[in-house]
Amino acid sequence: MMKNIKSRKSQLTIFVIIGLIIVIAVASVIMLLREKETAKTISAEENIQAYIQSCVKTNLENIEKKLIDSNFYPKLDSNYLVYMNEKVPYLCRASQFYLPCVNQEPNLAGYLRKEIEKNLGVEKCFSSLVNELRLRDYVVSEGSLKISTELANNKIIIILNKDISVKKNDETKTYNKFVSSIQSSLYNFAKTAEMIGNYESEFCEFNSQGWMAEYPDIAIKVFKTSDGSKVYTLTDDKTEKQIKFAVKSCVLPAGI
Repeated sequence: MMKNIKSRKSQLTIFVIIGLIIVIAVASVIMLLREKETAKTISAEENIQAYIQSCVKTNLENIEKKLIDSNFYPKLDSNYLVYMNEKVPYLCRASQFYLPCVNQEPNLAGYLRKEIEKNLGVEKCFSSLVNELRLRDYVVSEGSLKISTELANNKIIIILNKDISVKKNDETKTYNKFVSSIQSSLYNFAKTAEMIGNYESEFCEFNSQGWMAEYPDIAIKVFKTSDGSKVYTLTDDKTEKQIKFAVKSCVLPAGI
């Protein structure tokens, strides 16, 4: 008889424990769902900066890769030579023998800034953001967009000025500046190429060994073609990324 009573008490205790576990589990699930719902509301407001930064950064990385892989010119259809099955743009070229070359892209860094801004696709980033916010019942108003690109040492910086106002439950938050950046060799490549072009246009040559001794971050190799053109290959010492461009300056006629 005592054994039966003890057995029933044990069973009752087990049922109580199981019941408590079930109650705690259900309560935890409900709390978790509430936290997720709250997180959605918070993230829609507080992660606006992060959303735009991530979107712009992804686009910027794609553009930077395309510019480097294509030797600065993704749509190069003229003024180039083919070297090792690759289109290499002339950055400085003379139209006649003996003459120093004429710089074909005097402001290479400025050209690259325009190319980045033209292909950045920032409008789609903001459009996706606004659509997502409105799906979450936010009232969104936005102003015009102004893009500024800075090419700096080992970095590309994008500054976006755009007014965005987000409202929900009588609470309004306003944003007006978004900054994104990536590590990049593009600026170093551009400034080195500009310098080489300037020397070639003025002195018909460039002292690559002397330059590398002073600025070792970019390795410079030169290959001279049969028509007197020089193909410069710039290699970033850290990333091993490369850019190639051609120069044709003070070329002598064949046989001289």
